[in-house]
Amino acid sequence: MSSSSTKKVGSIFDREEEAPKRLQVDKRREVMRNRSMPASSAKDARKMFVAMDGNTGNKAVGRKVGRSPTSVVPNANNIKQMLLKWCQAKTRGYEHVDITNFSGSWANGMAFCALVHNFFPEAFDYASLDPKNRPKNFQLAFDAAEKYADADQLLDVDDMMLMGNRPDSKCVFTYVQSLYNKLRRFEKPLTPLSPVIKVMGGISPTAKAIANEEAAGNPPR
Repeated sequence: MSSSSTKKVGSIFDREEEAPKRLQVDKRREVMRNRSMPASSAKDARKMFVAMDGNTGNKAVGRKVGRSPTSVVPNANNIKQMLLKWCQAKTRGYEHVDITNFSGSWANGMAFCALVHNFFPEAFDYASLDPKNRPKNFQLAFDAAEKYADADQLLDVDDMMLMGNRPDSKCVFTYVQSLYNKLRRFEKPLTPLSPVIKVMGGISPTAKAIANEEAAGNPPR
């Protein structure tokens, strides 16, 4: 028997060994074609690619992206200030609450309780709370927010206790932002004008000012 008869010609083993070689040859051919492509053809190919990509919805390719003005897209600081003012408006008048930041102002848990109590006054008796009983305040606020507003407990009571009087502002801000997204669904709409006011010719400037404050999320003082 000849040596050639012992070789498995065209077997799967030979094809597996030759596959990488064929792939390398194909890659070299592709590179050579690209190098030999005229400049005009290359430009046309790029234009065609940009046009095809634009049709698929990717608008970022082929054009410069300008900076959006801050009046249209608020930056992180503006968002924080807006959220801070919203919290101040919703907790105005609550004892032991003075929100000026997203750290120490929330350290004893009373701000969380006041914020939740503003929307769900039946959830617990705010007047009975003690600012010195921090773990109870945290747990009460987190549980009530989850029960009544379906807000996930992104903060842990033990972690808040360990952070002491200066909790991490990023953690607090993240949770408060989550609360805002949940609680705003329970904000009461403005009361429509009564028939008496309509007959009398409109609404007084004072009532209009109060309505504007409520529409902006600022309850009357």
